[in-house]
Amino acid sequence: MKIFELFSKPVNKIAWDFDETLVESPASETLQEFIKTHPEIEHYIITARSGSYLVGSMMPELAQYPAKLNASNFTKIITSDHAKHTEYQQARAARKSGQLTGPLIPIEIYEFTIKGKLCHELGIPVLVDDNIPRSKMGCDKYGIKMVLPLDCI
Repeated sequence: MKIFELFSKPVNKIAWDFDETLVESPASETLQEFIKTHPEIEHYIITARSGSYLVGSMMPELAQYPAKLNASNFTKIITSDHAKHTEYQQARAARKSGQLTGPLIPIEIYEFTIKGKLCHELGIPVLVDDNIPRSKMGCDKYGIKMVLPLDCI
């Protein structure tokens, strides 16, 4: 699979974004098949999803794909802190409307670095994520290789 060509050395852990990566992406089926056929790798989901409904809908969404992944295919599923995610969404709306300008504020820095930080803390060398603006800063800061889903197919 092309995904192995993206790593300079073998990996034993990979973190996966959920939306627009494991689901709702042209690469989703390929990524899911990779997870299913490589149980020797520890697979983690690290997602910005928060709230019980959104988090609860994740496994049923995966089950709609041919690989039929479920929670047992993952070492850990890490979802966003709901209060922090809500605070970030408010800041994002304020920035889009022009009410917030200038340097990033602490909640934006948190949101842009949390996935890289979690990967670092868990010893995960690779994050597969479609959202460069929300993940690259943290991956760069913590030395995590960021891979785009479409680069895997």
